[in-house]
Amino acid sequence: MDKTLSFFALKAIGFTREPEWFRAGRAAEAYDEGPEEWDGEEPLEEEDQEGRNRSSEEGDNGTPARYQVRQRFWSGLNEYLRATFPDLPEVESRASASIRVPSDVQHIGFELYFGLRDSYVDIDVCFWREPSFRVWESIKAAPGGWNNLIGGTWDFEGSPERQRGYMSVWREIPNLRNELSWPEAYSWMSERLSALYEKVAPRLREEMDQVRGE
Repeated sequence: MDKTLSFFALKAIGFTREPEWFRAGRAAEAYDEGPEEWDGEEPLEEEDQEGRNRSSEEGDNGTPARYQVRQRFWSGLNEYLRATFPDLPEVESRASASIRVPSDVQHIGFELYFGLRDSYVDIDVCFWREPSFRVWESIKAAPGGWNNLIGGTWDFEGSPERQRGYMSVWREIPNLRNELSWPEAYSWMSERLSALYEKVAPRLREEMDQVRGE
């Protein structure tokens, strides 16, 4: 039985487990907490949110229903990860569109995004301050190997003036407001997260060590 089917089979019998920046339509969110490695120079300060290519989710108008859907999505993703990739970090169930997960790499952050309006999910890697910005520049210049590591194609956006860069891998999920579409999103995100932690993160640490030693 594959991992997706086995997870939902377990759910059916009562299985439980305790616990756009780059694209038009990416909604600005408030980030009021996160893992320790997101320090005071993180790239998600309030002053930067207006400068990115984001637009408000006009169709939702901040309704409670939107927040409830987000919270259910993140809760379901966390249960899916616990059942299929238990070694991955837990995903906090919050009402926000973006959720941070630990990277364990200084000045590099990982973030998950649930895009209701434009019906997509993505995984972002955020770089800020030297030397991580140099790592982002080298990845952007030759992304082929990094695409192979994640099993997808990275998109890039950055600001040399601010020494901040972002790379994102994403997938459109038709009718993401319908919970019946979520198994596809969970399967894709879990596979990418597994690759992120098993393949991409170790390579990022190597690259950071290399640029620090130059």
